[in-house]
Amino acid sequence: MNVFIWTECLGCPLIGKVSINSFLKFHDSHKLNVFVFKEDIKSLPKNKRIIYHIIKKNSFFKSLKYRFLYNFKKKYTLDANNLKTYFKKGHKGTAELWAYILKKFSSYDAMIHFDSDVIFCNSAIDLLIKESNNYDLIGQCRPYKNNSNNDYVRDLPDLVATCCFLFKPSLAPSIKRIKQKDLRLAIQGRRRLTGKKLLDFFDQISHEILLNNGKIKFISVDKFGGTSKEGSRKSNFSNLNDMNTKYKMDIGSMLVHFSAVGSGYNIWKNKARSGSRTYDTYALDRFYLFMKCFYPKEELNTKIRSEYKPLIDYFHKTFINL
Repeated sequence: MNVFIWTECLGCPLIGKVSINSFLKFHDSHKLNVFVFKEDIKSLPKNKRIIYHIIKKNSFFKSLKYRFLYNFKKKYTLDANNLKTYFKKGHKGTAELWAYILKKFSSYDAMIHFDSDVIFCNSAIDLLIKESNNYDLIGQCRPYKNNSNNDYVRDLPDLVATCCFLFKPSLAPSIKRIKQKDLRLAIQGRRRLTGKKLLDFFDQISHEILLNNGKIKFISVDKFGGTSKEGSRKSNFSNLNDMNTKYKMDIGSMLVHFSAVGSGYNIWKNKARSGSRTYDTYALDRFYLFMKCFYPKEELNTKIRSEYKPLIDYFHKTFINL
C-alpha cells in the first residue's frame, strides 16, 4: 500500500521537534512529510526519512493577489503570509493547509496524519497501516451517539478524531471534485458535502467516506487514549487521564495526545486569538503543561498547577530521551 504520512509544524518548532523525534524512534522504515515555514527548519530534526515541505513566503502585494485568486482556482499553491493570517483565525489555517495537501497528494492509497503535539510511545503508525487492510477510516473514536458532554449531537454518526488517523482519499471524491477553497470550508465544517450538518473538523470528509461504503475502525482507548464508542474514558491509564483537573489528558500505550498545544503556543508568542475565550484558556493550559514536561528549564512566567505534578513526573520518566 502506498501511504502518505504527514504532520505540520508551522511556527512551533519546539513542539514539533518532540513529536518528530518520537516518530523516528518508534517507526524505523516510514518516511514523514513535515509542512513548515522556512524559519522553522533550523530547529527541527535532520533525518533522511523526513521530507520538509516549505511554505513559500511572497511579497505582501503578491500575497494579497493570491488570496483574491484563491476564489477562482481549482488548485493553488500556499502562501506563507496568507497562511499565517489564517492561523490567527483558529482552524482556518489548518484547514487551508489540509485542503492543499489533500489536493496534491490524494493519489496515495491511504493518508495518515498526526498532530505535532502527539508523542509516540510505540509503533502506532504501523498499527494504522495494518488495520487498513480491512478498514478505510481508522483512529480514535469521536463519539457523538454516546457523547458525555453534549446531548444535542446524539443523532450524528460516530467518526474519528484527527490527532492520529488514517483515511483512504479515493472514498472521498469531493477531494478532487470541488475547488480547493471549498474543500477548505468543508474541512472546517463550514460547507456540507453530504447534506448533513456535522460538528467537528474534517467530519464532512469522514462522513463522505462512510457514505461511500468505507469501513470505520476505532482504536482502543488503552492504545490511543481518548474516548470509547460507548462514551467512556476508562482505560489502563485512567489514573493519569482522569485526574481531578479541569482539563484531561489522552494517554495510551501507543501515543500521548496533549491537544491544542500549537494554538496555545501561538497565543503565548503571537497574542493570537481563536475567537473563543474558553478555548484560548484551554490551549494555554495545554501549552504550559507541555513545556513543563519537555522543556522544564524554559521560562514561561506562569505557575503550573500543582495537581499536574503526577503527569509531569510521568512524562519526565517515560520520555527522558526525547
